[in-house]
Amino acid sequence: MGREGQDSSVSRDPNAPASEESPGTPNRWFMLSLVAFDYFVLYLHRNLINYFQPPLEADLGIGKFELGLLQWGFILPYCLGLMALVQSFEALLALRVALALAQSPSVPAIASVVADCFRPRTRSKAIGIYLVSYNFSLVVGGWLGGMVADREHWSLPLSVFGGSDLEVAGWRMSLLLFAGFGGLVALILAALFREPERTGAQEDRSGQGVQSLWSTVGSVLRIPTYRLIATVFVVAGMIIASVQYWLPRYLTDQFSLSLAQSGLKATIWIQSATAVGLLLGGRWSDAWARKWMSGRTLVQLVGLAVLGPALLVIGSGSSGPVLVAALIIFGVGTALYLVNLWACTFEVVSPRERATAIGLLNLSNGVFSSWADPVIGHLADSGVGLGSILSFLSLPSVLAVLLILWSIKYALTRDYHGRV
Repeated sequence: MGREGQDSSVSRDPNAPASEESPGTPNRWFMLSLVAFDYFVLYLHRNLINYFQPPLEADLGIGKFELGLLQWGFILPYCLGLMALVQSFEALLALRVALALAQSPSVPAIASVVADCFRPRTRSKAIGIYLVSYNFSLVVGGWLGGMVADREHWSLPLSVFGGSDLEVAGWRMSLLLFAGFGGLVALILAALFREPERTGAQEDRSGQGVQSLWSTVGSVLRIPTYRLIATVFVVAGMIIASVQYWLPRYLTDQFSLSLAQSGLKATIWIQSATAVGLLLGGRWSDAWARKWMSGRTLVQLVGLAVLGPALLVIGSGSSGPVLVAALIIFGVGTALYLVNLWACTFEVVSPRERATAIGLLNLSNGVFSSWADPVIGHLADSGVGLGSILSFLSLPSVLAVLLILWSIKYALTRDYHGRV
């Protein structure tokens, strides 16, 4: 039996630090399942609005530019429920901004938990398994969310509680449905989740004590490889998020599909391919990382290199097997890049700085790439086809590839310390 199998039979504190030889803490898979469940809900709520843009646009009297502005915000169960009751674009935008502030601490904390539960030799595999929950959430949101929104009105049986039944639009019902699910998941996590030991910080031999926030931020930003990782994430994140947000609308307009059909087609091929790519890419990355210092970064390079050709086909108006093949290639490329984002970051920052580094990645991506969706919406309102816009996104993918090459050649050798 392998070392992983032996770990599960050892009787000790499940939150105890991992030994140097072990693949991680004894309860690492249980912890991973909890944070993956959390991530499923976060992305389900964050992206649900992608799949019922036409009725949202009609009900609130807005255009594609305003739809792009809505992508600036995220979603959390409490505000999600309120969002179902909004009567204006301004109220909806304000609640999504509030959601972004509420949800923003979650991912850096999750990244730190995964890093402490899994040692470097299995870290990409663990992150790949964790990220599959994100793909599943997009498929569920695209299909089920779109299907609920396709129905013009739903009746809420408030008469059971002594009031009158309430008629709500389909897109509002979709928001309410997933709000209730999110609240249930929050209760489950509150009951089961326990903070693991900060194993990486204990193994950090930098000799540094507790640092202030600004000292930690400055320390992270002084790392050249980290700055390149963040820059590539801004570019790649803009591409991936724009495709997620606008592809359902493009398919609806291009092929006259229902909301459920466009939501399913926009997610099932990309997200299924991404899920497979995450699982296989995680193992591939761990294997290459044991051979070469740049192993994980090279896998990212392969992933980013295939995004450009896939985008050209997706935006060309092709249909049938050609479009499906392009969506699958885009999904695999996305997976090979994302499965190594955190792991590559952990190779160049100290364990004490992990959560801060991931938080800064999200901040930089939000600040510098979120402008793309309002711009795309404005261009679409001006008559530029969404297909042409999706094809144009192949150009920044070339920039991302060049930045990765620069990182491998000039920065990584100096900054790498990826054994903790």
